[in-house]
Amino acid sequence: MTADPAFIDSIQNRPQSSDGARRPRVTLLLGGLDSGKTLLTELITGATGLAGNTLVSGESPVNSAAHTVTVLINGDEHFIDTPGKSIKDIRRYVTFVGVWFVVDNTTLRQRPCATKALRWLAAFCARSFYSRLTFVTTFWEATDVGELRGHKTRFEARCDQYWSEFIEFIHHGARTHRFGVNTSMVLNQAKHSPSAMTESSWAPKPDGL
Repeated sequence: MTADPAFIDSIQNRPQSSDGARRPRVTLLLGGLDSGKTLLTELITGATGLAGNTLVSGESPVNSAAHTVTVLINGDEHFIDTPGKSIKDIRRYVTFVGVWFVVDNTTLRQRPCATKALRWLAAFCARSFYSRLTFVTTFWEATDVGELRGHKTRFEARCDQYWSEFIEFIHHGARTHRFGVNTSMVLNQAKHSPSAMTESSWAPKPDGL
């Protein structure tokens, strides 16, 4: 997957933001197959129709395209890029200010692909960028108080004991967020953190990036 050429052209020729920054700010939204990345992008940005570009994985439709969508924060453009497959196309033009990783919280069972994804995150972010990493869980399948309580219990158990790699991220500054509480707060935290990842501070690239 590659970035839309029109998007690359627009970010190369964009005006400065209100704080004088010329390089556009981008948050990567990542996660496993069928974790809800595209729907989350639509809810955050107000974009529509992204979830329609899907393929079938097992019985569930899975988005097959890379999307870069605009959202305004305090009047300035901020881009949500998912599922991150256009990173190498856009990194020379942008400042990465955060990473959201959507967690499938329906079970505590750790899939091999999730472990691989965490290793990728560690290589991509490096510890200096962990404070800009947010693990997001959603509660879309929950329809009553008992199911909501189960989601909360599983997420706390994941944080405390079941996911050693996850605990390492949290210990070094990563955040967790239950979507629906205050989504814009997480974006603003990323925007106003002390430092942002740019081309000059790029961490060692994982295989294939």
